[in-house]
Amino acid sequence: MIKTKVLIVLSALAYIAIWGYTICIANIIKVDPFPTYTTTASPKSVETPEPLPRTAPEPTPETMTFIATAYCSCVECCGKSDGVTASGVIAKQGVTIAADWKVLSRGTVVYIEGVGTRTVQDKGGAIRGNKIDIYFDSHEDALEFGRRTVKLTIIK
Repeated sequence: MIKTKVLIVLSALAYIAIWGYTICIANIIKVDPFPTYTTTASPKSVETPEPLPRTAPEPTPETMTFIATAYCSCVECCGKSDGVTASGVIAKQGVTIAADWKVLSRGTVVYIEGVGTRTVQDKGGAIRGNKIDIYFDSHEDALEFGRRTVKLTIIK
């Protein structure tokens, strides 16, 4: 008889635990376990927030220290005088620099502190590692620039 009562109680508890938990709890806290919702607001009065754009944070520009020298398109500076760079474009003052393409690849746009924005369009035999060569139209301007340590920031 006791075994039968225990089985009945256990069966009732299992039923409540599996099927009647929501209803049992709803009755204790006096809530409708299966509410039905109706809206009376017009669609215009409901404001849905705009989704936030999923964009990656802007990377911090990388600043490095380089040794900068200068060159022009004369035979003394380049061994030739046609002005054609290793990338096939004509060197232009205010635009062209030579760099080691293993460090700054062709087409990289950089900002050189005290000089301005330049593009890697050339490479030279003596330009290895963290060295750059800044192009000038005249040999005198290149000599005047000399050799300097500069801070260089990669833009793109």
